[in-house]
Amino acid sequence: MALDRLATYLLQQRLLTRRQLEEAERTREFFGGELGSHCLKLGFLDEPALARALEAVTGFRYAGRDELLRAAPEALERLPPELARRHRVCPFGYEARSLKVAMLHPRDTAALADIERATGCRVEPWVTSEYRLEQALERHYKIRIGRPRAINLAPSPQRTIASPPPAPAGAPEVEIGLDGRPLDAEPDWDDPASHTIAAAGPAWSADAPADLTDRSEHGPDLLARLAERLARASSRDDVVQALLDFSVVQAPRAALLGLGREGLRVVGTRGRGLEPWRRPGAGPRLDAGGPFREVAQSSAPLRARLRPAPEVRGIFGGLADLPQEIALFPIQIRNRVAALLYLDGGEQTLPPLDSALFGRACAKAGMAFEILLLRHKLCGP
Repeated sequence: MALDRLATYLLQQRLLTRRQLEEAERTREFFGGELGSHCLKLGFLDEPALARALEAVTGFRYAGRDELLRAAPEALERLPPELARRHRVCPFGYEARSLKVAMLHPRDTAALADIERATGCRVEPWVTSEYRLEQALERHYKIRIGRPRAINLAPSPQRTIASPPPAPAGAPEVEIGLDGRPLDAEPDWDDPASHTIAAAGPAWSADAPADLTDRSEHGPDLLARLAERLARASSRDDVVQALLDFSVVQAPRAALLGLGREGLRVVGTRGRGLEPWRRPGAGPRLDAGGPFREVAQSSAPLRARLRPAPEVRGIFGGLADLPQEIALFPIQIRNRVAALLYLDGGEQTLPPLDSALFGRACAKAGMAFEILLLRHKLCGP
């Protein structure tokens, strides 16, 4: 296997094992895209580590969440959307006729020259990750980068697949997600029950350690068993149950929360005390300033302490006993946060958790959902 410069650097710095690299390469061959994106999604690297690696390999500064999601309007106005799409770049800063531009390949001289001609500005290239770039392009330009699937999922010869009716001439192809809605739509698990989304102040605190050591020595075995169950999954419920079973081995209570157009929907729960969430329309709310919205927007896991304030109890959907601490892990489908894995300690303190292990579990669950989507597209419901 030929190693690119990033892979070589990650191996040399012992940020990635050979086995992890092979797994990341397999997922890259399956889904396409950049190696760094799959290392993030699989939980092998966090963004700061990937940022340092990209800076070391390319020699350019890294543009992350703060730079790209808060891009200066005057910078965005100078680059036409068609150029941003063509070269997969996003401008984020402008000063004295100098345009800061985030790119996957900051040494692409042809792209830099094209941007300079179109904007009349001196271009200052920065490197960024594929995930951050796609997030910024969608946010600022409403551009969603499509990616071909480098896989062959030929249907079984025993099964007959009905051909869909032809689309009208000139109509764009619309890809439908697991929720039955176009993939270009905002993430939505399915048609959730109505939720009231009200603004609330930051009544939770994220001052608990974000990266803790797992007490169990059986994490890899648990992850392997989860992977086996996910590989056999034939429905969304199979994936949900497998992930919840994995979670309650390490945390007293767990729930899977689907992200919908109107808020959160409780898809499944494990552990005593979460019964109120199983009622129709019940469950946590996606309030502004709350931990659920924070993770949905940042795509980063979170461990947070809670204080027993009325606004916090409201966010947690009527739980009789508010937990002391919670942990939340995002689950992405097609690079969109579509669900959240929720963990808490119930009446006890939430035990130490291996955030990397749970990140990998959620990444595998997200891939399982994507595979189910592809099967559905090929073989029908």
